[in-house]
Amino acid sequence: MSFHPIPTPTILVVDDQPLAAQAIARVVHDAGYNTKVAHSMDEAMSVLNNAKIDGLVTDVQMPNGSGVELLGAVRAVDPFFPVVLLSAEPDADVAMEALNLHASGFLTKPVERSVLARMLERALARAHDERTHRAVSEVERERTLTSAKRRQRSEDLFAEALLALDVHFQPIVNWDAQRVEAYEALVRCPLEPLRAPPRLFALARDLGRCQELSRRIRKIAVDRFADEAPPSASLFLNLAPEDFADPMLYSTSGPFARLARRCVLEISEQVRLDAEMKRSLRKLRRAGFRVAVDDVGAGYAGLNRIAEITPDVIKLDMAIVRDIHKTPLKQRLVRALAVVARDGDIDVVAEGVENEEELLSLGVLGADLIQGYYLARPSREFVDPLAPPEDADAEDDMVGEAVA
Repeated sequence: MSFHPIPTPTILVVDDQPLAAQAIARVVHDAGYNTKVAHSMDEAMSVLNNAKIDGLVTDVQMPNGSGVELLGAVRAVDPFFPVVLLSAEPDADVAMEALNLHASGFLTKPVERSVLARMLERALARAHDERTHRAVSEVERERTLTSAKRRQRSEDLFAEALLALDVHFQPIVNWDAQRVEAYEALVRCPLEPLRAPPRLFALARDLGRCQELSRRIRKIAVDRFADEAPPSASLFLNLAPEDFADPMLYSTSGPFARLARRCVLEISEQVRLDAEMKRSLRKLRRAGFRVAVDDVGAGYAGLNRIAEITPDVIKLDMAIVRDIHKTPLKQRLVRALAVVARDGDIDVVAEGVENEEELLSLGVLGADLIQGYYLARPSREFVDPLAPPEDADAEDDMVGEAVA
């Protein structure tokens, strides 16, 4: 038996300034990737056409073809190819165009090593997941399911996962009002091969059992929310693309319907907004559900989705939230989105907030609601991060007794 190591991804760095290109390439290399360098759009296209390249980091301002034009050329060939844009002189219009072309990210020079490393890791993982899903659904599904033994192992693992599933809840906080407005339900599976939720859903897709998985998650989340959550709180639930074809989602007598007016349904970037999908969303809204657009600003979810859905909530992706207090361009983007949301009576949730600086900046920029590790990690309990510690009351009682 031979061992075949997974090849290290190769990232193409494009900048017309040789010293800048070398500096960025060092950052990418230190993050664990192989690198190639190009100094123009034409040179970059030549490398992309003649070498195996897994991702692209390109400057926006170049004399012979901009980074946005390079992004457009790449998107015409591969809609999932990771492309991160860099700019020393950020421009909101350029950033908006880049987002609509599904840029994986937009960073301001000088680039922070950790931020670029996280963005590349996420972009490469997302591209891999998209391509894997497409391949499985079209070609690989038939090939992988030819083995009855493998199929049975997968079925057994999935059945075990359904029994072991749990749901954790992360609070969404109105910072100005100092109260918890909602909780997002996040699935958890203790089985080692399926601890990462994308793997759990990938297995369900392979087996054609996505609707069964989603029904189980909804039941656990709704039952626990109805019994344990604060009565004033709302519940945020993610819907997979396959869920919209499930008649149980629209049942007026099922367990899900009883919490319709307290539920916000998050629509992921994978959901195709065709005429049938829009009819499904109207049906859910008539039942009392509200709708949120997830991952706004991540790149794949185009801004036109907000106009097409007219959601009740938009959720800013953590790529925009991260280090927003240090990034003027991100601040302008969030401020513009907040103005659009306010005019449309849309709430803005900033997710992935990890420090106080980000939280305070987002509040000033118009984000209504805050979600992230800075306030609370997902938990099986309905945590209120704004409540005083439990021992605070005990300390107060002791002080009162001493005074008495």
